[in-house]
Amino acid sequence: MTSLSSLLPALSATTLAFDDSCSSLTAQLDTVHGLTDSSSSSHSKLIQRRSLLQTEIETAHHLNKHFLKSRTLAKHLSSSPPNKDLLHLYSQCLLSLTFFKKNPHYQSSPKCLLELKKVHSKIVEKLSTYLHLQIPKDVILTDETSKARKRSSVTSAINSSPKFKLHVEQGIVTLLRGLIKKGEQEVEQENFWITEEGQPGYGFIIDDNVMVETGIWAVNVYAASRRLDLSTSFFIPRQDPEWRESILEFIGVVNLFIVRVGKEKEAFKLVCGNVDGWDSIVSLPISYMQKSLRRLREGRVEGVREKGSRCLSMLRLFSFFKEREEGMRELVGRGVQGSIFKGVGKEVEVVCMEGLKDVAEGIASVEEVGEGDGGICRVTSDTCYAVKCVKAEEKSLEELCEGKNCGWDVGGKAGEDFVRHLVILCINRIVEAGKGYRDGGRKGEARREIFLLNNACYLRKQLGEKAEEGKTIGEGSDEEADEFVLEEDWFTDMLNQMMDKAYQGYVRNSLGVLRSYLTDVDTSKFKYQSGNLLSLDSGRQLKSRFGGFSDALQEMHEYSGGLRIWSDPWREKIQQDGVAVVEEYTVFFDKYSRYQFSKKKQEEYLRYPPMVARSVIEGLFTEEGKGE
Repeated sequence: MTSLSSLLPALSATTLAFDDSCSSLTAQLDTVHGLTDSSSSSHSKLIQRRSLLQTEIETAHHLNKHFLKSRTLAKHLSSSPPNKDLLHLYSQCLLSLTFFKKNPHYQSSPKCLLELKKVHSKIVEKLSTYLHLQIPKDVILTDETSKARKRSSVTSAINSSPKFKLHVEQGIVTLLRGLIKKGEQEVEQENFWITEEGQPGYGFIIDDNVMVETGIWAVNVYAASRRLDLSTSFFIPRQDPEWRESILEFIGVVNLFIVRVGKEKEAFKLVCGNVDGWDSIVSLPISYMQKSLRRLREGRVEGVREKGSRCLSMLRLFSFFKEREEGMRELVGRGVQGSIFKGVGKEVEVVCMEGLKDVAEGIASVEEVGEGDGGICRVTSDTCYAVKCVKAEEKSLEELCEGKNCGWDVGGKAGEDFVRHLVILCINRIVEAGKGYRDGGRKGEARREIFLLNNACYLRKQLGEKAEEGKTIGEGSDEEADEFVLEEDWFTDMLNQMMDKAYQGYVRNSLGVLRSYLTDVDTSKFKYQSGNLLSLDSGRQLKSRFGGFSDALQEMHEYSGGLRIWSDPWREKIQQDGVAVVEEYTVFFDKYSRYQFSKKKQEEYLRYPPMVARSVIEGLFTEEGKGE
């Protein structure tokens, strides 16, 4: 028992030590657990970063391929002769060019673009050499005397040449045939003519921006290719904004091939001799031009603006015909189709001349009466629109009128004479419309002069000044107004004279009348009734002047009220002239108002002191100065 008691303190100490050890171990386990949790989170982040790094590596690898593309392509070009593999190189070059155009933020993009363009030029040159080599020597066209004999043997030569037939089936020629066939199908679906309202349609006769002159055949086919969904491997996909540029480049290569053969028409037949629809490719443009002419003849419209728009369509049709006349004649020859084409050309000219005369007659026949605030009449704005329409096709207008007795010639350029004719007709109608202000006396005259001034200013601004950027020639049109400016002396002189005459007329019939009452009076001959009151005869001299000025000022305020002058410079000029009259009136008022010339109505005669008169003048042609 004694020994057990002696062991208890030692056991207790051992237990406490073990307990401390357990506590220490628990703390260490907690630390390990914390480290384990942290390691787990770090592991997750590490996986995520590795994934991002892998993506970056792949992107960098992709970028590196594009950055090294010019060297790779140049190496292939130098090591291989011209062959059909060039199409693959062409595709790779276009893709890299597109990549750097889309990603200009990469530091080396400008340098890479420059190198790729150089390589691209070499590929085009080598590809054109390859295409030229595919023409068998036995079908190369020679001089005019052998053309007929060679024409009949083209198809058989193609079929009898295994080498050429192979490339017809496998190479660029097959692709060209497919493009032409698709082009023909698209042409058949085109809205090729003018709309019933006389507006330009969206066919390739009217929407000429996508036309590409790449040889005689491209005139008739490529216009429709802007909508082709070309899936050939070496073309950039259609959804890419560069797809049209790629087509242009490719068509340019093919054109080199055609030109090198020497005779474009025969080269076309050589490449496309087996393509169904060759005749329709030639005849469809003629057919559609005939439809356009028929639509224009039947689509009679009313109104100067509508006639101007219809005339624009006619001139564009004429432009389409003239730009392609020589090539089309070469293409269709002198046979039946050639005669039809020639007849269509003559009919186009006749219809266009009728359109020009229709616009002129439309302006001349307008019956309009000036009214209201002296603003712009309809014939003025419509004539401006019509002039801008014909000026939009100024080159065609000149070519159409050249050498013809049109009835509006004055010895200048043919097209310019027509524009002058329209402007003169418009001015005549404006003057006639001004006669609609039938109010008697000065009121009618003043309103007519402001009406003439406003319309002349509108013509000058619309046709003689450059419009602000982005402004168009009229509602419903997308033609830029900046292109249609009349800078000729006859126009400037004519409108300046008209504006000055209207200004002088208004000043004479309004401010001139006010000034007529401000003549001096010989006060030395004044006689008095009693005190300071002038005698009746002496008083009448001042009554007539003050009364006449006040009545004229009030009348001018009333008949000018509601009128607007739309040209700031001319409005300010008239107001300044009016202020000058008020300054003369101030001197007159200070000098003679001190005389008592009326026993009972002195204040009425002096109802317009200088400050009030000045306020009336400065309020002319503004909303604040609007008369009752």
